[in-house]
Amino acid sequence: MKTARDETLEEGEETKPIDEIVGRVQSEYSSSSKFLENMGIRSAGSQPISTNTSSARIRELEEIVQVQALQIEKAERNEQDLHATIISQQEEMTDVKQKMEETNESNKRNEEQMFILKQKQETTNSLLLRLISQSPIS
Repeated sequence: MKTARDETLEEGEETKPIDEIVGRVQSEYSSSSKFLENMGIRSAGSQPISTNTSSARIRELEEIVQVQALQIEKAERNEQDLHATIISQQEEMTDVKQKMEETNESNKRNEEQMFILKQKQETTNSLLLRLISQSPIS
């Protein structure tokens, strides 16, 4: 490429644009290369890239970006909804745990009361048995 660039200077012609020089050298090595065309540079012997094709591609890419932005927005909303649901469920679990602890405490108090009542019943039964055994049978 440097030789091609220097050749134009030696012949006294105006300096050719670098993309033209690169295109000419590239076409010597590979006639089917689309590198320059893909970069938006006209290669030697090729037609200029159509602005309609470029504009269409830009619109297509913009649409893709818009769709992806909407998908991201939807995903963020879903994430917020899930976070709110998790917080709500955690609060419900805390309430259920508290109620369960209260129920367990109540059950424990009831068991203690039942134990005391059973002891009193046994004492009462013993007293009754004594009274019955001490009384004459008629």
